[in-house]
Formats: sequence, structure tokens, C-alpha cells
Amino acid sequence: MTAKAVFSRAASVLRARLARAGFRKTGSKFVRTGPEALSVIELQPSRGGSPDSPRFVVNYGVIVLSLLDEPAPAAPTYTECHWGGRVAGADGVEIWWPVRTMDDADELADRLRAVIERDVLPSLDRMQTEESAIRVWQSGQSPLLVEAQRLFFLGRLLHKTGRHDEFAKVLHELEAKARDAFGLRMLESLRGLERRAGGPPDS
Repeated sequence: MTAKAVFSRAASVLRARLARAGFRKTGSKFVRTGPEALSVIELQPSRGGSPDSPRFVVNYGVIVLSLLDEPAPAAPTYTECHWGGRVAGADGVEIWWPVRTMDDADELADRLRAVIERDVLPSLDRMQTEESAIRVWQSGQSPLLVEAQRLFFLGRLLHKTGRHDEFAKVLHELEAKARDAFGLRMLESLRGLERRAGGPPDS
């Protein structure tokens, strides 16, 4: 069996394990749709790995459904997530898993399942609501996001949930921090929410 076949077999075996937690497999990704969030687990191959000994990393993340401007993607990617991380070792360094032709695919799948159940699922389960996303972003944490995005998404959720005083604070913070074209677009979008809600005009 080639290393690529070992990887494919392990992913197929893992599908049955993760199905019990509500995930469906699409390619090398596993996706779970909840009422407020889409959870993603992704086995991302290394671009630099050799065909005989490829490597992959385990990415995981959450898409907050109310922050999407279009229907939720059927096969979302890690880079589309609003929050996420990578499986890492005790030293905090991300783990790149090697795959070799002599590896047992079932054993590899079991090792992955153990790590995912221990490290990934609890993290995903803590980010399944708009309120949990608000708490994380209010704490200043924003894995996968730049600061302007953190404030932009936080502002949208605060506005949606009627927390207008907190929304105003986020808007003022973004006004103070937005400097490049990307940040200014985020700012203008939040100001648009304020205008449509009958808030104060732009200064």
C-alpha cells in the first residue's frame, strides 16, 4: 500500500469514528453543522512532503453561521473559519504527522481519533454559539483573525444580539485602530450597521 493509500484509508476509518460525534466526511475534511456554528476538522497535507513519506497537520475551526453573507459552504476550509487552531504537542509546536508505506492505516486512524477526542472536540464544543464567540473575541483572543477582523465580527454579533453599548465601544476601538484599506472597510461596514439602526451619523 502506498503512503497516499494509507492516508486515504486512515481518513476513511476516521470518518466512522467521527460520525458518532456528528461529523460527515468531505475529502480530507470532516464537517459538523450545528444551530449556530459549523465545525471543521481538516487533515492538511504538507506541500513539501515526498510521495513516499507525506506529512499532514490537523487543523480545526468554527464558522459562526450568522456571520456568513452567503449560504454555508458544503466543504468549508480551515482558512474560512472565524476561529480555529492546529493540534500541537506539549511544547505548543504544531504536530506534522508522517505517513509511511509500512504504516497500519487503522492504527493511524485510532491515534488520530484519540488526539481529536482529547484536544479538538472539547475546543470545538466550547465555540458552538454566538455567545461563546463573543466571549472569546472580547477577551482579545482571535486565532486565524487579524485585529480588524476580530473587532468587525465581534461588533456584528454584539449588534445582532442587541448589545448596543458594547457595540459602540467596539466601533470606537476599531476607529482608533483601523489604518489600512482592509481595516477601513471593516470600519465602514460597522458604521453602516449603526446608520441602518438609526445610530449617530459618521463624524
